[in-house]
Amino acid sequence: MSARSSQQRRVKVDGRDTVGIYKARSGRFEIAYRAHGKLCWFSCPLGWTLAEAKAKRDELRHSKNEGTLAIPSKLSVGEAVTAWLEDGRPTWAPRTYESRESTMRLHVVPAIGHVRVRDLSKHEIAKVVTEMQKDGKEASTIKLAIGMLSALCSHLIENDQLATSPVAAFSQSKSRKRQLQTKQTKVKVIEEVVALLGAVRRPEHARIIKTAILSGLRLSEVLGLRVRDVGEGVLLVRGQLERKARVWTPRTKTPQSKRDVLVPEALTTELLESRPDANPDELLFLAKDGLGWWAQVIERGFDRAVEDAGLDETLTFHATRHTAASRWIHEGRSVGFVAGQLGDSIKTVLETYAHQIDKVREGEAAREAADAVYAELSRPALKLVAGGATT
Repeated sequence: MSARSSQQRRVKVDGRDTVGIYKARSGRFEIAYRAHGKLCWFSCPLGWTLAEAKAKRDELRHSKNEGTLAIPSKLSVGEAVTAWLEDGRPTWAPRTYESRESTMRLHVVPAIGHVRVRDLSKHEIAKVVTEMQKDGKEASTIKLAIGMLSALCSHLIENDQLATSPVAAFSQSKSRKRQLQTKQTKVKVIEEVVALLGAVRRPEHARIIKTAILSGLRLSEVLGLRVRDVGEGVLLVRGQLERKARVWTPRTKTPQSKRDVLVPEALTTELLESRPDANPDELLFLAKDGLGWWAQVIERGFDRAVEDAGLDETLTFHATRHTAASRWIHEGRSVGFVAGQLGDSIKTVLETYAHQIDKVREGEAAREAADAVYAELSRPALKLVAGGATT
């Protein structure tokens, strides 16, 4: 390196295979490249090795050759998050916006909000994961944050502010499994359903909780059921309750959330008998003010019942959904059936309930093997007779 390195902001790295790579006074590597005729710089995170800098340089060259190289944004991640949320707010459902805003504000911005978008790499994504792990966040929460970051990067790429998604690079990296080694969230199932329902203090709350346990519907879907959505042994999910306004909305969490859910006929009979003269378009479950129930009120009622019944205090209302899915799996229902009932993808069902599905399959295989052994041991003994024949 040059003797003037201490005075220069950056100096070239010596070597035949280091063209375009410089060493900054801070100790980090910086990569020079051109995008749309402009000289641009990529600052490698502190700690990167020369080999990693070379790999990034080659990645930038490949993007340029493919015509996908964008002019790096001077925005910080925090500024990019704010712009993305404001752009999406008019078209997103209120709960979608709230979820994305809170996830970014609580988990992403504190960790990498100061990082420039142009400096985003898989290492920054890994940092978000590491910080969330330190805070004891569940794997599902971390997965949600990674999904939000992926959506943000896609938005930046579409606006030519980012060349490639560092989230994709992180997901494909060998370190991903190590970074995501969080304790798997245990699926909580209500073991004492009768005890729980017996401890619910209000009959209407008990009916809502019973409906959720037997149908696997999300709380917003249960509270969004209209009288017309109750058939003979079936509940039609055509929308959900808009939580703030407490009115029915045709929006659902996903397109596949609109579905017909099979339930016991006795349940649908009970539900219709509870609203004999109601208008078909009215909500099935109404609070005293004529609007839908506040979700928080139902959740608090569920929590009190769990406590009064002496059940696992970590149970939440969402356990009703897991309880329904677990029951169908142990009844021997197919994964496709369970996915259809829940309004989830088959992949999600397999990932969420893999342990239970494997346990049921192993149990079936063990019973079949035991039956075969029993049949073998119960065969009549072969008797030898004269001439070598058997009877």
